Amino acid sequence: MTPISVCIIGKNEEKNIESCLAPLASYPFEIVYVDTGSTDRTKEIAARYTDAIYDFVWVDDFSAARNFALEKASHEYVLFLDCDEYLTQIDVEAVCHAPEVHPQGVGMLLRNNYYESNGTQTNYPDRVERLFSRKHFHYTGIIHEQVADLKNDTTLYTRYDIPLVVDHVGYSGGKEAMERKAERNNTLLFQEIKKNPSDPYLYFQVGQSYNSIYDYENAYQYYKKSFALPLNPAEPWLEMMATS
Repeated sequence: MTPISVCIIGKNEEKNIESCLAPLASYPFEIVYVDTGSTDRTKEIAARYTDAIYDFVWVDDFSAARNFALEKASHEYVLFLDCDEYLTQIDVEAVCHAPEVHPQGVGMLLRNNYYESNGTQTNYPDRVERLFSRKHFHYTGIIHEQVADLKNDTTLYTRYDIPLVVDHVGYSGGKEAMERKAERNNTLLFQEIKKNPSDPYLYFQVGQSYNSIYDYENAYQYYKKSFALPLNPAEPWLEMMATS
């Protein structure tokens, strides 16, 4: 089977890190954890599951932190998870065999996103790009980072599903937590928009931030700005925006 490094970045995730790492311990993965400045017990807990723990000085750039983790991985093929994603199902042989079948493709895991709506806990599933060769791909974008081809920085490449499912609890912290996250994300997105005002993906993600806190008026305005720019129909996020 192809050896795989599982890469994770985090900060002050002591409430999530064990639930993220513990399910991985049963499988033959290298675990690489990159910490971006925790002041709680996150690193202490992570050390129960891996010796590959590294510090990265935060520079307001999620891609920079993820690419640093890629550099620290021992294996060519990497699987990225977030601290608030918990492995629930996996066919480990099929996952480790996938890079042999799709050596220059990007594998997409299934993510169940849990959130509160009108006082009720619910979820919606999506597919996200997480398994790839670090010789062919890296991350771009300071926030809501995307996997991109190293040669031309494009996000247009072969995607395929992998038999791996995670529960994502990052949206289930209640209204105040979601508002803090939206404010943090939009602060970084607005910085990027100043640099790249013609990038429709940035406006889409601002719309997503507003949508997550039920500010539908602002969400609509930023989706509209995204649609007004030249779009590539092959971009996978366009369908999500069209149905939001």
